[in-house]
Amino acid sequence: MKRIVRTGLCALGLILVTQTMTRAVGGAVKEAPWKFAVLCDTRSNPCVDPGGGAQGVNVAALGKMASAVAAEKVDVVLVPGDVALGNGYGCTPPTPGPNSPESQYQLWRKVMSPVYDSGARVLPVRGNHEMDRDAVMSDWSSCRKRVPVESRLLDAYRKVFNDPYIPKNGPENQKGLTYALPHKNALFVGFDQIVDQFQVNQQWFDRVIAKDKREHLFVFGHYPAFAVKHKDCLACYAPARDRFWDAIGAAGGSMYFCGHDHLYDRAVITDSRGHKIQQVLVGNGGAPFSHFPGPYGDKRVAGAEHLENVYGYVVVTVDGAKVSAKLMVLDVQSGAWRNADAF
Repeated sequence: MKRIVRTGLCALGLILVTQTMTRAVGGAVKEAPWKFAVLCDTRSNPCVDPGGGAQGVNVAALGKMASAVAAEKVDVVLVPGDVALGNGYGCTPPTPGPNSPESQYQLWRKVMSPVYDSGARVLPVRGNHEMDRDAVMSDWSSCRKRVPVESRLLDAYRKVFNDPYIPKNGPENQKGLTYALPHKNALFVGFDQIVDQFQVNQQWFDRVIAKDKREHLFVFGHYPAFAVKHKDCLACYAPARDRFWDAIGAAGGSMYFCGHDHLYDRAVITDSRGHKIQQVLVGNGGAPFSHFPGPYGDKRVAGAEHLENVYGYVVVTVDGAKVSAKLMVLDVQSGAWRNADAF
């Protein structure tokens, strides 16, 4: 009888293991498929309410996204900047100033509670609205650097987004802001592009991807590498941007996620060695919508999909060596989500 019980327990254990892992050809163990999501630019419109106003966050749009993303059962959520309004900007007629940065960030976390409660790791990086008032008052057609002048924004950001799973392994002056996080068979690298405006720390990135070679590399930052609507992006330093793009391609990366422009745009840019890398701009998270009639500023940019005036997020599925993604957009009238892009 004891032998029968042991045999039954062993069989049950084997079934449980095979439910989460499959065995590939040659006996190698293959992990079960897993997912991550991308959303950003969830800030409010300070000049219009509804739209978040002084709260700093588009609560209506983000709340619907948070519930939908939690239902996707993702492991990780990438947030490439502009989670909240920050210091806002001038409105005509004038409107009350936004709430304090800390209260805006805390509100964002509260609205995102379905995602946090699901156990997903939420990985934000800063955007220009996490910097200073000058950043949002300036000429968006310019590459003029903005000098951060208000430490209270950074202090509030560090206080609120200080989850223990966010690594402190970035460059010395960007600890907790720029970081690399290994997860299963992938490496996530998030860049703060505010400390060094419109740039990444290439030496640090080179060391990271040389040391941690995984099956997949996913990179994200607030600014597009190749300009879409706004000119202030990594294209301001084109030679450095090209080195960054080549490094992604050489390390096997195929996607760079960003925001800044308040729309959805997916394009393919081939690096100098022939690697095709997708720039996936997911800036339609709740901020006032943008319009981009084209063309792109760089002839190497090959547009793949472009959508405006819809809130949305991206879900990426990693199944061994295979990666697939979908864009989900919201029908505001019905409250239903639909698949609007697949790649």
